[in-house]
Amino acid sequence: MRRVTYIVVFLALVLTPVLAGQAVDLEGKIGTGPSFAVVAEGDISSSLSVAFSFGMEYEEQTPSATIFGLAGKCYFAPKDSQFVPYLGVGGYLKILPDSTSEILVGGIAGARLNLFSNAYLSGEAIYYAPIAPITDIAAAYLRFYLGAGIHIPF
Repeated sequence: MRRVTYIVVFLALVLTPVLAGQAVDLEGKIGTGPSFAVVAEGDISSSLSVAFSFGMEYEEQTPSATIFGLAGKCYFAPKDSQFVPYLGVGGYLKILPDSTSEILVGGIAGARLNLFSNAYLSGEAIYYAPIAPITDIAAAYLRFYLGAGIHIPF
C-alpha cells in the first residue's frame, strides 16, 4: 500500500504543474540531514512558480520522516539566464515513523545555474519551522540541498 501511495504522489507531482503552468521543471535533490527530495515545479508566470515536492529524511540510514510540500517561488532573473536566484515560502506535511505528523512552514532561498537550454544545477536552503502541533521553537531546523533538473517548456 505504501508503494502505491508513493506512485500516486509522484504522478500528482508531475501532472499538476503540467495542467497549471507554462513549463515544468523536474528536479532531484540531496540534502543535509541526510535527506532527498523529488520536485515538480510549474511556471505560472515568467518569475513565479509553484513547486510540489516529495522527500524523505534519514537518521543512521533509516527513514525517519516522509515530507510532502507545496511552495511558491519568486525568481529574480529570467529562468533562461545563466544564474537565477530565487526566494520562496512553502507549507509541508512531515509524517513520522510512528504515523504522527507535523505541519511545517519553510522559508526558501536558492539559485539555479543553467548548464544548457533545458538542464540546470541548483543550490537551496530551507528553514523549516513546525506550526502544528506546536512543540518547541527549538524544533525548527535548516536543510541545505544540491540538485539537478530539467526544464520542459510547452
